[in-house]
Amino acid sequence: SPSLHHLEINNMHFHEETFVQIANAFRQNKVLKSFNITLPWEFYDPALMLRSALQGSTNLRALTMRRFRIEVDTLVDALRNGVCRADCSLQEIDLEMKCFTSEDECSTTEDEDDDCSKEVFPKLDSSPPITPAPTTVPNKSVETLSLLLSLQPLPEVVKVVEMFQNLVHLDISGGNFTDLVALDGLLLTEKSPLERLIMYFCNIEAQPMETFARKLPLMKRLKVLVVGSNPFLTSPSCVTALKDSLWRNHSLEIVCLGGKLPNSIASRPDDGEWRDTQFLYDAPPLTNQEMLPLHLNRAGRGPLQVQLSHHLPLNLLPLILERAARLEYCAYCDISANRTMEDRKRKDVVFWLLRNLILIA
Repeated sequence: SPSLHHLEINNMHFHEETFVQIANAFRQNKVLKSFNITLPWEFYDPALMLRSALQGSTNLRALTMRRFRIEVDTLVDALRNGVCRADCSLQEIDLEMKCFTSEDECSTTEDEDDDCSKEVFPKLDSSPPITPAPTTVPNKSVETLSLLLSLQPLPEVVKVVEMFQNLVHLDISGGNFTDLVALDGLLLTEKSPLERLIMYFCNIEAQPMETFARKLPLMKRLKVLVVGSNPFLTSPSCVTALKDSLWRNHSLEIVCLGGKLPNSIASRPDDGEWRDTQFLYDAPPLTNQEMLPLHLNRAGRGPLQVQLSHHLPLNLLPLILERAARLEYCAYCDISANRTMEDRKRKDVVFWLLRNLILIA
């Protein structure tokens, strides 16, 4: 169909041959721009659909696949063959999958069958071979990646993330991250364009988060950090260390430590038990005083700090002060309740900038 640009399939039970036919049809389609499929966890082979969608539809811009079950290495191979090529057109990828390793699969089936080489999904003869992908190159087209790999450690998640060079928005919620060191390559390099990082419900403990907080001053591009519903929020010292480090970061503008994910920064609508509004771990929103460094960054503290050892361009100053004068207190803070529009303005941001300009002079 030359006019079909968007296809969405939700919670339908196909016969397996029908699923294969849909996957095969992708290799014929050259006009589809958006594909969204949500199916029951256990019944279908996601690798077949993923390879077909990525390699067949040359004009595909957005791909969403949810509620599939797949082996980690199989997912990595399917994505590498589909997106690591120069002619990839994808801009957004949203994957929600129950992943497992080959060892996991063996451990769950050894009581039923001693043969751990048993295939999870049968191979059907009706499925034609996948056309080999061109020589793999780092992907430069995808800017938004939502990768919800249930309870997977961060190194397994990074196997997928490192394929993409130009990620701006990254959601890796729902994992099991005992260490955040693997994120250094994404956040601490000058060439990384990553601006938004979401790590909800990732079982992040206090020690790795404190280490992460100490690196915040080195993160030059990150603007949004969402780390709600993690165990470290029960550690007052860790939360305090994270808040204190915000003063030494000149890029962050939004930090979310708890509560329901704001729609303004959500990479996808609420879906699934891990996005329930009642979280096991939570923290109160940042107070207005704690948000001051974030508002300073939004006003333009970063360019101001860069000019500390140089002459500040006079045409830059009015722009910074004008932007600072428009900033308001947060809507959910008591200080903004029953106040006029003018009273809700954060005059302390303008005062801080002016005072520091005087000190610089």
